[in-house]
Amino acid sequence: MPLLLGGGKSLFPADGVLRTLEPVSTTSPPHGANVCVYRRPETR
Repeated sequence: MPLLLGGGKSLFPADGVLRTLEPVSTTSPPHGANVCVYRRPETR
């Protein structure tokens, strides 16, 4: 089950439009849980 932390704009806005995310970093600590960080792609 993903756990989302942060503030600011909602990751899942009420309009229901699919949003893409890009991976920033991933670590695998010895206790077995993967820690993955994603962000919204920058719009140009």
